Amino acid sequence: MGYYTRASVLTDFETLVTNLGGNPLTLLNEVGIAPQQLNNPEEWISEQLILELLEKSAADCECPSFGLELAAQQGLKLLGSLGVYLMRQGSLEQSLELVTHYAYTECGGLNLHLDRDNPEHCCLLMSRCESDYRHYPQKVQFCLGLLHCYLRELIGESWQLQSVEVTQRLHPRLHQRFERFFGCHVVAGRQRNAIQFQSQYLNSRPRQQLELIDQVLGSQVSTSLVKNRSEELLISLERVIRTLLPTGDCNLEAAALSLKLHPKKLQRELRRVNTCYRTLLERVRKQEAMQKLQCGEMSVSHLALHLGYAEFSVFSRQFKQWFGVAPTHWRPGDKLTN
Repeated sequence: MGYYTRASVLTDFETLVTNLGGNPLTLLNEVGIAPQQLNNPEEWISEQLILELLEKSAADCECPSFGLELAAQQGLKLLGSLGVYLMRQGSLEQSLELVTHYAYTECGGLNLHLDRDNPEHCCLLMSRCESDYRHYPQKVQFCLGLLHCYLRELIGESWQLQSVEVTQRLHPRLHQRFERFFGCHVVAGRQRNAIQFQSQYLNSRPRQQLELIDQVLGSQVSTSLVKNRSEELLISLERVIRTLLPTGDCNLEAAALSLKLHPKKLQRELRRVNTCYRTLLERVRKQEAMQKLQCGEMSVSHLALHLGYAEFSVFSRQFKQWFGVAPTHWRPGDKLTN
């Protein structure tokens, strides 16, 4: 079973393809992605299908920079609560630590590593897991483009890359497009995919986009019928938990920060409705486990990572408590009960 990626990575895919003269519905259907899946940014789609979609779109639209053009449509807003949490970290380095944990949900199978060996500049490197970048150059473009866009939003106008390295070989016109997009020197045909920037940025405090923060938090309950303030809080908190779980940083303090609340105030609000953070956390974890496994979206090993468990043994004990069977004995098709 392969990796899965949030449907949010295809935000504005249909608009981009249409503007390039292509037919987005035809492309989606040809690779096996139902167009309606793009309506829910939190839905999970097979990474293999997305890889095929990016390559096919680039070819059919005759746009060799398709990955970059799609990345240009993305922003922290699409990360929802996580985007808010990234903006509210104490430094860019802390934000990057979260990004490295969460990257696989935006680009399945992607590992990120921050290299700080040089005191003057640092590198954010992409390493592949199952995907071969030689066969999927659009993934390289898309992932590097996403990183650049996210970091530019976090830092603001002063953000500037020093250089970019890509494994893809670029013809002159495509090379020019890369350098315009990243605003720096791009070296193609290398052994790694990386962006390099000045180390001083790591100590910068992420830019607080208050309007965006309010918009994200407000949208969390806009589609729900909320009867009272407590219900609104629980809806928002559960969505924050779902977002933060894959980062491995889903504690009370992190959730409160995402909701613009003091941790003690959040605790008081939860006590008012006769619950606590740990109860909600475990409820959301169990719900996520049931959904992902019954829909065939994840293997149990991937699920443990997605639910924020640092050790598989801890996840295994909790899984057996939930469903009465060890995760290593669970098989696709087995019925899970509440």
